[in-house]
Amino acid sequence: MRAIDAEFALGPHLSARDEKAVRKTVSGLLKIIHPHGEWTRAELREYLEFALEGRRRVKEQLKKLAAHDYAKTAFSYIERDTGHEFWIEVPEQPEDADAGRGAGAEAASGTDTAAQDESSAARETTQQLIEQGESKKVEFKQTGRVNLHTKQQDSVIEQMVVKAIAGFMNSSGGTLLVGVSDSGEVTGIEADFKTLGYKQNTDGFALWLNGLIDNLLGPTAAANMTAGFDEYPSGTVCRIDVAAGTGPVFVRRKKGQAELYVRLNNSTRLLNTAEALDYVQTRWRA
Repeated sequence: MRAIDAEFALGPHLSARDEKAVRKTVSGLLKIIHPHGEWTRAELREYLEFALEGRRRVKEQLKKLAAHDYAKTAFSYIERDTGHEFWIEVPEQPEDADAGRGAGAEAASGTDTAAQDESSAARETTQQLIEQGESKKVEFKQTGRVNLHTKQQDSVIEQMVVKAIAGFMNSSGGTLLVGVSDSGEVTGIEADFKTLGYKQNTDGFALWLNGLIDNLLGPTAAANMTAGFDEYPSGTVCRIDVAAGTGPVFVRRKKGQAELYVRLNNSTRLLNTAEALDYVQTRWRA
């Protein structure tokens, strides 16, 4: 069931049950089609996308029955070597394919409204945000850098944190809570502490976070966020309050590449080139 881990990582919207279903499907296909244990990366990608598409259809039906409980249906996977994220679309859900193109119109509602939303979120306590659940303004991450399946530091997990912060900056701001599961359970960031070298505490985590954002988003972006910590019986939660950017914030990639992420509803999405140009012109028009 771990065949995909060497090449790909599953996106943040898959619950533990979703991941298990996808992994079982991929594992079954590999055993049937490749009994000798040899396959290409392209074949593995095909089976993974097939499994994700099938699981998303199940989730879409569950969403019709309980929209709040099954809100996360924007499934994706990430290439480990490039960090590129690929979204799984289904023909019967065309609104997701058009989400990026509607982002500019959403942003055009005005900076006053954005500032009000941001101020409102900042006034909420961490516990209130957890109880309200994920939304356009709030996202949960169970860890900041540790892959809970491998129990090791994973750059893909770190990139998900960066993308979430960039998405808030390119939208109307928001709050990222690290150490909270998708279901709202406080699990803490103590597993992350163990990977921080000699300073395995909140100070070390804050230093790592600031360095990561400075490196991948730039110093201006790092100044646009504040990080604090809340102690719970089950662990430490890092609260990252993110202000809306005064200009586009790009995630730096290898070889000079840059990607634009935005927060749409309760998911962070990568815009393609055409969508990014339209969004920037609309969001930050003079």
